[in-house]
Amino acid sequence: MKAFKIASTTLFLLLLFAASCTSPSFTQTIQTQYDNATGTKNFRWNHRLHEFRWRSPLVYIDQSFVKQLDGDEVAQYRLYDIVVLRANEFRLEDKMFMLLDEKPVALQPRTREDDVMVSRDVDRDDILTADSTKISVVTGYNENNYRVTRLEYALSPEVVSQILTAASIQFRYYSGSNIITVSFSPEKVLRLKELLSST
Repeated sequence: MKAFKIASTTLFLLLLFAASCTSPSFTQTIQTQYDNATGTKNFRWNHRLHEFRWRSPLVYIDQSFVKQLDGDEVAQYRLYDIVVLRANEFRLEDKMFMLLDEKPVALQPRTREDDVMVSRDVDRDDILTADSTKISVVTGYNENNYRVTRLEYALSPEVVSQILTAASIQFRYYSGSNIITVSFSPEKVLRLKELLSST
């Protein structure tokens, strides 16, 4: 009887987790903002991705997709990635791909920033000898080691057209011998298409 209760509870928690990952309420809404300084209308969608693979080097990826319309309704599209790897992993390589219905589309970053954020327990001697940068990093991230890469891409109208017709969307990154693949849920595919079609 006890084993049945444990199995039932485990199954319930797994179903709850699966529902939370696919429920639209867990996918952030599209934000709209008018910038009167530049005369542009901006649409932004932020979300987080994980690679569900044991011992993956990836902690998570935060993505922001931005559509900007100028006064003539001409659109520009940007993608901003924050890729967080474990600090003992290799640096994220410069080759990245978006897989649209399994077809690879190469992404070339316009800008890239690399940081290694290492945290550890801080004793008094560390505080007295460490510089201010190390102290702020240590106190900001407890008991975790991260390698953070920030990337900005421009998405061409051709790529946007391919996204709008794609049924599946994945992103692929490389770190040393590791191939990192993260996938959009069907709800996230729909949300991205909604953003790209926003007016």
